[in-house]
Amino acid sequence: MQKVFFTIGFSLLIILGFSQSKAKTNSAKIYLNAAYVSYETNVNLKEGINKIAIENVSLIGGIQSFSIEKQPGFEFVSTDIKTDYSIKNEPSKEYIILDKKQTEAAKQVTLLTNKLRYLTAEEELILQQKSLLGANSKLLLEDLLEMGDIYRSRLPELSKAIYATQDSLNKASEENRRWLNAKQQLQKPQTFTPYLELTLMCNKAGNYSINFGALTRNIRWTPEYKIENQSGKDQVVVRLNAKVFQNSGIDLNNCQLDFLSSPYISSQQLNELQTQYADYNISKKSKGVNIRGSRAESKTMEMAYDEMEMSAPVSYDDVQTEGLRLFKSSGNVSIPNNNNQFEVALSNNSVPCDKYYIARPELAPYAYLQAEIKSFKDYFPVSANAELWLDNTLNGKTYINPSASEESMNINLGQDQQISVSRQLTENKSRDANILRGTKLAKTYKININSGKTFEIDLRLEDRYPISNNESIEVELEGISGSKNNTDKGILQWQMDLKAKDSKQIVWGYSIKHDANKNFGIR
Repeated sequence: MQKVFFTIGFSLLIILGFSQSKAKTNSAKIYLNAAYVSYETNVNLKEGINKIAIENVSLIGGIQSFSIEKQPGFEFVSTDIKTDYSIKNEPSKEYIILDKKQTEAAKQVTLLTNKLRYLTAEEELILQQKSLLGANSKLLLEDLLEMGDIYRSRLPELSKAIYATQDSLNKASEENRRWLNAKQQLQKPQTFTPYLELTLMCNKAGNYSINFGALTRNIRWTPEYKIENQSGKDQVVVRLNAKVFQNSGIDLNNCQLDFLSSPYISSQQLNELQTQYADYNISKKSKGVNIRGSRAESKTMEMAYDEMEMSAPVSYDDVQTEGLRLFKSSGNVSIPNNNNQFEVALSNNSVPCDKYYIARPELAPYAYLQAEIKSFKDYFPVSANAELWLDNTLNGKTYINPSASEESMNINLGQDQQISVSRQLTENKSRDANILRGTKLAKTYKININSGKTFEIDLRLEDRYPISNNESIEVELEGISGSKNNTDKGILQWQMDLKAKDSKQIVWGYSIKHDANKNFGIR
């Protein structure tokens, strides 16, 4: 009966000048914690008061920061969220499937929980009987034998059953959580359809295209870099992507998206007045013109800022203040309404760098590719996580912080299995160095390096030797010509240009003279 009443009432509103329309999403400014979505709708207005029911507008959390484009012919009066009780939304097929799976998993959790409780209670009862048996010396021999059989057979069975049930319960609980989370990722089915009611005062009847916008907290983004190696080239590809989270209740269909590297601020604070000081003016020259006082300082900052912008190769615009970036999607993008993350490409740059391989055969059998990027802040405009890719393989992640004080950045792009290194101990012996002096320990190593690359590479090979802070222990090195020796850390480094499909071998060693009468070891 109630449904019939609202249906009749809604039909009467349409007859009395209440028209319906469906909004089209044109663009969205996406902040780190919200989005301002711009819509367009076409309506036929009559002279006087018009109420318009507009669908396909994000209404989750209410209408915030509503704005409408002014144009001659009508004036904005008010806006509100209403509900059409004549139209009922049914849950999607995907939601129904997930709900069924989650319900079955929840039933399984309940059954296994009850089973575990019964098994645990039986185990506790047997243990209590065992305790009572030990305190009762008047039991007959057959009773003792019967209880002993229970302890030897049923108790171990119960223990195994409890462990197995607990394991099954953990798996069922995890499955229940997984389906529940998947359900929550989808928009919850609403019983009735909400819509935006727009009230306008029309001065001249006709067909109008109305542009308006509103804020939604259910669309947001996070920046993420993707750094890819380019084999044989002294550069890496740096891609900046926007990972968009969108569960607003609407589809962003074929929209132009702007991404701002800041949270949305709904209201701005009035700044405090700062103390002023009287002082002598400072005279400076800018492009041959003398400027004085605070103008000199602001002009100098402006020139430095312009120089920074001219050198920045990535495609972004500065808005409002330095450090706040605006990125534009290349072309229109469609992002459906669900809780998944979508990647939107913002920039793609080939970044020059110094690349070299580093190998530590004592720690790993392969070399690792390093990239040093000078003036890296020109290519990484925002702080974000970064994926590291080597030959189409994801090798790890890192975090890029452009506010760091360093001007250059070293990135480990990961292990390259086409460059193998091996280290073998070929000699390990001790001999008397001197009857009065003590014992001499000698070790020799052979390092083999093999490159499967089709181009020449810069390889830095590192190995270590023990150092001593005791004057009575002497360390001597052999076969280390051509290497850099860090005597403070006991690290040797060979730098070599390894040609395509080339192999090299290094043999080196060390000897240690020490007192034979004292305990000696290397740690």
